[in-house]
Amino acid sequence: LIDLTDIEGPVLRLSAWMTGSGPDSMKIQFSSNAGISYTTVMSITSTGGEWDELSFNLTDYVPLNNVFQLRVQVTDAGADTTVEGGIDGFKVSSEVCDDARCSADMNGDGVLDFFDVSEFLSAFNAMDAAGDFNGDGNHDFFDVSEFLAAFTAGCP
Repeated sequence: LIDLTDIEGPVLRLSAWMTGSGPDSMKIQFSSNAGISYTTVMSITSTGGEWDELSFNLTDYVPLNNVFQLRVQVTDAGADTTVEGGIDGFKVSSEVCDDARCSADMNGDGVLDFFDVSEFLSAFNAMDAAGDFNGDGNHDFFDVSEFLAAFTAGCP
C-alpha cells in the first residue's frame, strides 16, 4: 500500500519492458481501495525490445488516499507463445509546477534559445522523461508540438 495523502501532485514513474506475440499484453493497473478492484490505465502489447519510460499523474486516475496500489499484469493470451515483461525504476514523487518556471526553458537558464531546443530534442530522441513534454507516457508528435507552442509563447 502506498500512502498518497501527503504527496502534493503525485506522479508515478516507471520503466516497462514487454515482448510477446499475438494478443499477449502487459496491463498497468491502479487501485484506490487496497486492491479490491483495479482500473487498467495502460495496456502494452510490445515495447519493441526497449524499455519505455512511463509517467502517470495520479490525480488523473485515483483519489489521493492511503491505500493506493499498483498492479502489473502480463498475460500470455495466445496458444503456444512466449511472453516476457518487467518493470524497473518505480517511483512516486511530488511534482508541483512552479508557475514562475517556464516549461520551454529546458536548461533552466531563464532564456529561451537554441540550447533549450537542443536539450528538448536530445531528451526526446533519448526517450527521456523530459522529452515527454505533455506527460502522457509517449514520445510522439504531440510532445514536439506542445514544446514548440510553449517555446513560441515565450516566458513571463
